[in-house]
Amino acid sequence: MPYIVFIGLLIWCFVVLVQNLKSVAVNIVSDFWFVVFGIIIAGLYYHLSQRTRLWKFFGISSSQRFVIYLSRIRVRLRGAIGIDNKNRRYQGNTITLGEIKSANEFRRIFNYPLPAFSDNPDPLSKFLISDIEVQILPSPLKQKDIEKTSPFIALGSPAYNIASTYIEKCLHSQVKFRLGRETLPSESPNTPIIRPQSDTSGEVFAREDWLSLTNSISEGTASIADISPEPNRTIIQPDIATAIIVSGLPDPITDLNYGFIERIVDHEQNRCYFYVAGITEFGTSGAAYYLAKHWKELSEKYDDPYQSFFRVLRLTPDDHTNAQVIFENSGYGIHREEQIETPQQGED
Repeated sequence: MPYIVFIGLLIWCFVVLVQNLKSVAVNIVSDFWFVVFGIIIAGLYYHLSQRTRLWKFFGISSSQRFVIYLSRIRVRLRGAIGIDNKNRRYQGNTITLGEIKSANEFRRIFNYPLPAFSDNPDPLSKFLISDIEVQILPSPLKQKDIEKTSPFIALGSPAYNIASTYIEKCLHSQVKFRLGRETLPSESPNTPIIRPQSDTSGEVFAREDWLSLTNSISEGTASIADISPEPNRTIIQPDIATAIIVSGLPDPITDLNYGFIERIVDHEQNRCYFYVAGITEFGTSGAAYYLAKHWKELSEKYDDPYQSFFRVLRLTPDDHTNAQVIFENSGYGIHREEQIETPQQGED
């Protein structure tokens, strides 16, 4: 009889222990899922708040569309150089490698992975959520073809991007380019475009001779060696960017390692425009990379979505990802002008 009582007591203790362990396990599991769902909700809130900040900074409206205009390079017949450094017969429109890489940086900003799987190596991390349509386009040839309802970024100088021309001429940006044509004293046909760099005499080509010679090059009857400048001469090409003019700085910037970013807010149209460029492809790529990587910091400093600003950057030579802020300004207004001159088909 005592053994039966003892065995019954053991069974009763085992049942009570199992029930307690079961309730503990249930509590542990419920607490675990509570923590998991809390992390997911916090992650979603963080991503949604970041998206709100992103939309606010870049001026994304209900159109959910953002346009990036690249420099349009038009190559004449025999004006291209192949990978073997020989003149080739390619003729047509092209874009620069640096600018398209920069544009893809912005595409990555606007496309984001599922929050719960963004740091995992599994296939789910490859799924992207896109709530904004990002269009990467070469510059139009006419102002009327520029995007009219959504914000956009203009990459490169007005020499190759009419969106940049629109920002400079119609929106009066605080940062502008000085093009080579503006350095010529007159538009006379006899204006020399190759000049002595010192008092020593040197051969000087008149504009009409230059045009004749460049046409001969495109037709294959002359080579670039025929116009290579001697040490005491310099060639002034009419439509290349030669300096950056910054409002607030006394001297033009001619250093090829410089670039800038500018956000201009058009209060009348309730739109944002971004002007990102350098004298060279290197400067433009560096400035675009800076904007793509530092937009959060910029959005914190310039948290008013109706505030225009610009930053001038100095890039580390041979490393466009490393930039130092040299000068910046903000809070200025714009004065709109509706029309600009557009290049005719065939002009450089």
